[in-house]
Amino acid sequence: MSSSTTTSDRIGTDSAPVGDVTGAAVRASGTAAARATGGFGQRRRYHEVDLLRLVAALGVLGFHFLFRASTTDPVFAHTGFHDPGGIFHYGNLGVPLFFVISGFVILNSAWNRTPIRYLSSRIGRLYPAFWTACTFTALIMAFDPTGRFSVSFQQWIQNLSMASEAYGVDYVDGVYWTLTIELAFYLVILAFVRIGITTNRVIALGLGWLAISMFALHHPAPDWLNLILVPAWAPYFVAGMFFALVARDRWRWKYVPPLVVAYGVCGRYAIHYFNAQTDYYHVLFSPWVVAAVITAIFAIFAAIVSGLRVPGAAKVAWLAGLTYPLYLIHENVGFISLDFLHHDLGLNRYLVLGLTIAGVCGIAWALHVLVENRFSRPLAELITRVWLRIRGAVLARVPALSER
Repeated sequence: MSSSTTTSDRIGTDSAPVGDVTGAAVRASGTAAARATGGFGQRRRYHEVDLLRLVAALGVLGFHFLFRASTTDPVFAHTGFHDPGGIFHYGNLGVPLFFVISGFVILNSAWNRTPIRYLSSRIGRLYPAFWTACTFTALIMAFDPTGRFSVSFQQWIQNLSMASEAYGVDYVDGVYWTLTIELAFYLVILAFVRIGITTNRVIALGLGWLAISMFALHHPAPDWLNLILVPAWAPYFVAGMFFALVARDRWRWKYVPPLVVAYGVCGRYAIHYFNAQTDYYHVLFSPWVVAAVITAIFAIFAAIVSGLRVPGAAKVAWLAGLTYPLYLIHENVGFISLDFLHHDLGLNRYLVLGLTIAGVCGIAWALHVLVENRFSRPLAELITRVWLRIRGAVLARVPALSER
């Protein structure tokens, strides 16, 4: 997943800068907005957050390969592993961590941006790697030697939108469900960018969103609300946003109560969700462990925004650039590899696990270097350039619109 955010996102800088294509007027308006609303004064890379992204990705990979693959009925893959040590089923707690990271990074990225720059950067960041990974996974599934997976052409085409769940189409790969959640969050932030982001508005939005989440926990929410406002996952995004405010302004008393509320709601939702996972997998997800992990996430973020530096983090943080393509590619491709090499060919399970992890990491690296690095920024620039041309043509014909 994703992470679905890039390690190039920085405090107060753009994750996918569009150079001069926005024009002098857009740059001037961005400068004016920065003066009006403040900005993220610390222009540094949070390498410690990059490390957290790595931890989350490895946790999810361990959950899938060492637990989920062989505990479903029917199994996804005969791996020879059944949650060794009784710890890998907790790897799914990497998902809430991903969402907290997204809340932190995306608010930072969106602050002082115009809507088109924000939207184009998100599309450029997410879709080239996703389209490639989805196509690669579909091809592997179509020729699956184990016969466990299948995919139709129509399913693949509809999945390319990244929102197939909205119109009832199964995901090509099960991990895509989190991308639908991320898209909902991005759209909320897009609306927020259009209105104008300020500190007080972030606090108001966050507390209001938490209230909706708590209401939905006790009262069934309509499908449209679950799809648009994702109340079951919103608390994690909100927590990340509140920590972003602390990163901007340092600790202030007005940030403490919202973070305490976010912590309580996140803990409540995490225990609720993993209780359901206990019933589904018939394996105990201890509420004490879940609560401890949520507490650790908040404590670590509090330390990071307070100035924590991890020695050597910058030297390995580049690996976090692989987490999004790794998240996209690892599950079904990994299941097929594990099952074919171990169950069908009879190879040693540890050798197969090592080969599979190396293989999906190699594919993730190729996606990052050959797709993300080459096409993400050009796509963002293209979208921005096309929009500005269309906007310029419309304003030339209807000058009155420029006053709005």
